Order: sequence, then structure tokens, then C-alpha cells
Amino acid sequence: TKDNKAVIGDRNYYYSIKKNLKEALGGQAIIVKDGKPFEKPEFNAARNPRTAVGIKADGNVFFITVDGRQDPYSSGISYDDLASLMIDYGAVSAIDLDGGGSATCLSRRPGEDILELVNSPSDGNERSVANSWLVVSTAVPDHTFDNAFVEPYDETFTPGSTIQFTARGRDKSLSYAPVPVSGLEWELSDKSFGSIDSNGKFISSGKTGELQVMLKYNGKTAGSSTIEIQNPD
Repeated sequence: TKDNKAVIGDRNYYYSIKKNLKEALGGQAIIVKDGKPFEKPEFNAARNPRTAVGIKADGNVFFITVDGRQDPYSSGISYDDLASLMIDYGAVSAIDLDGGGSATCLSRRPGEDILELVNSPSDGNERSVANSWLVVSTAVPDHTFDNAFVEPYDETFTPGSTIQFTARGRDKSLSYAPVPVSGLEWELSDKSFGSIDSNGKFISSGKTGELQVMLKYNGKTAGSSTIEIQNPD
């Protein structure tokens, strides 16, 4: 809306607020309403590539793109599962946008300056589309180190693994910034999980569970990653 509030609604809702809209885009179905699954279209109800946008209770907005039609890499997602996925991520309302070959997501990878294709469109290439959502940061890049993106990020490893962690430097706009050559220190949230050296090499003690791997700069946490150590089921 013109007062920078994200909203999702049906045709009647659109007509009631359209004079206060700044930007708008149509979707296939409102799949989540009031935190619960809502509409489920019969058309293309089976698993397909899909893109959805959700709004959380605090007003924050997020997008999810699921690839499909590419067995065994990905067979897509049904409307039921997409609604459940959006709710799992905190959506109180969510709408399914155009899917199939139009399900395309470009993003600026952490610590990078350019947009890249980050999913695998089912057409085998980017389809020409009439419209899209573009999320733009208002922060101005200055390429001065502010924080770090730590990798591997949110992954699971087996007990006893040796894992090399790395960090990509970012400025306040999350654009690229060189990582300082001094003042850096790697730490674990729980030392009983193993050890990590000054170069970011972690050696698991064999203990299972979740822990945080943190990169500190001049004593303050500049970046972190939560990983899981677990036996395969």
C-alpha cells in the first residue's frame, strides 16, 4: 500500500483498497489465511514448480520458490504441501503466484554484488514473463566490512566429521566487502562438540546435536552458522 504495508486479499478486498495501492500483482490462489490453509485450486493441483509469497504476523514478507518437473532432482510441490510449508515459515497469509516454467528466482548471493539465477526453471532456461516482484534494498553499498556470511550454513554432518568453514565479507547493504586480515577469531557455542582452529577448521568430537559456529571480529560476532551433528536415520 502507499503507507508501505504488505497485504494479501481477494477481488473484493482489492476493489476496497485499490486507491491506496502503490504496487500490486495477481496470484493463483490465497493458500493461507489467518495462519491456516485456505484455497486449493483444482487446476494443476498435483506437484508442480511453484512460487509463493507470505506475510508473517510481524508484517515481514518472504518468498519461496520450489523447483519441479525434474525428477529425480525435484518433482515439485502440491498446493497442500505449499500451504503447510508457508505456515512452517511463519506465514499468516500467503498467495500462490504463477508457477510451472515461470517459477524463477534470482537473488544476490551473500557477499556478491550481482543478481544470479538461484533455482532451476523447469523450462531449462528463464522464461519471458510479463511481470515479477523485485525486492530492492535501500541501503547504499560502501564495501566496508560490517558482517560475514559463514559457510557451510544450516547443514547436517555425521559425528567425527572435519569441516572447513569459510566467511564472505559483506557491508551494511550485504554487498561484497573484503574480510579483514586481522582481528578475526572462530568460536563454537559449545566446546563439547569439538574444536575449531584459527583458520575455521572444525573437528567434531562425535557429540550429536545442534551448535553454532561463530566468526568474531574484534571480540564481536560478525557472522554465524547453525549446524547439526547427527547419525543418519
